[in-house]
Amino acid sequence: MSTTARAANPSQVGGWQRYRRVLRHRNFALLWMGQTVSWFGDSLYFVSLLWLVQELTGSRALMGVVAACRTIPALFGLFAGVLVDRMDRRRIMMVADTVRACIVLSVPLLMAAGLLETWHIPVVAFLLAAAGVPFNPSQQAVLPGIVEREDLAQANSLLTISQQFANVIGYAVAGLLIAAIGVGPMFSIDAITFLVSVAAIWAMRLAPAVSNPALAQATSGGQQGGPAGRRPGGRQWWGQLQEGLHFIKSQRAMMTVIPLVMLLNFLVAPFAVLLPAWVSDILRAGPGVFGLLQTAITAGMIAGSLVVGLAAARARRSTLALGALGGFGLGALLFSLSRTVALTVAIMAAMGCANTVANIMFVTWAQTIVPKQMMGRVFGALGTMSQAVSPLGQTLAGFAGQVLALPLIYGGVGTVLVAVAAVYAAVPVLRGAFNMIESDLSPVTQAAARQQVAATRE
Repeated sequence: MSTTARAANPSQVGGWQRYRRVLRHRNFALLWMGQTVSWFGDSLYFVSLLWLVQELTGSRALMGVVAACRTIPALFGLFAGVLVDRMDRRRIMMVADTVRACIVLSVPLLMAAGLLETWHIPVVAFLLAAAGVPFNPSQQAVLPGIVEREDLAQANSLLTISQQFANVIGYAVAGLLIAAIGVGPMFSIDAITFLVSVAAIWAMRLAPAVSNPALAQATSGGQQGGPAGRRPGGRQWWGQLQEGLHFIKSQRAMMTVIPLVMLLNFLVAPFAVLLPAWVSDILRAGPGVFGLLQTAITAGMIAGSLVVGLAAARARRSTLALGALGGFGLGALLFSLSRTVALTVAIMAAMGCANTVANIMFVTWAQTIVPKQMMGRVFGALGTMSQAVSPLGQTLAGFAGQVLALPLIYGGVGTVLVAVAAVYAAVPVLRGAFNMIESDLSPVTQAAARQQVAATRE
């Protein structure tokens, strides 16, 4: 195909060209750079937080409490989504990062004043996570407005690659920095990275229709009864929350795909909880091998992000998503049979790749199927649902590890995922749900939204 033909048909542009095209968008480049710096600071914060617990108490129980405090606020995403659809999403991201900078900065200030207590640590972990809850749905809702729809997979891929690289580098240097300057300054560095993110978002130039589609519609003479046209009262909030849930329920495509996302998040849990036991009891190895497996997972996730960026320009979403899901299941089956370190490392890298491909395709699919004025509520609900099944899966995986053989658990995970992926691939209605876009659903969406708004007013 000639260059002229490719230019005339953007869908035929290759993956590498789309990466370059995405980065030429000033707003995306600013968001990408700001988040990369912020993710690096987050990795320093995570290591420093755990080390601070170790220094103060050495309590494994407190470690668990801190971990829970970092994850529980994600369940509030359902309500944060309403906020994201009511207000300027750019300002929400700036406020969220500013608040997080202040919260994390409180740790070195308390240390310097000699006032830091053990109970402060889980409180800081909880508040920091809670302040960040509105950020992710805001970012996901803004993204389709700053890059072309056909480039969303590459944009999500670049963000994932940056996050993983930032984590790898941050985890690697965190220990060295703590040894050199102490644990307190690490929190100050994280606060600075949040402010870098604020500056990058502030420099973005977003049209009102991108930053807040509902507000733009109301001010331009659209539906005055929409989310931006009403005062934020409890009844209105509940009504708008119901609108988002009603949209999800009314779309067969979403009700087809969401259970698959939740199943994957649920079945990934044994790899987060039981991997140390596998290294110790099955591979007969130590913490060095455990760290090697974690590195392999990260490397696989980076590779998966590149795979999406390159393949999404050619392959159908259903092929990538279901292929990745089945690939993860096949990897789990092979993992259950592996008894050598080298083979296990290779399998973990492949599974990290497959998991990332599936997750990016799910996010990209949602960004193309959800109307812009409802993205905050829908992504908030999706985040809440995925976060809700993860702790449940981790809890059940821990109990299962006490009574069942580890190979049986991982083999069961692989069998279920391969079977489910095969069923979805074989049934046209299930497979086709991944390839739908907003224009396919807009008549139904508009009718359902009007009915729900009318019911809310009554």
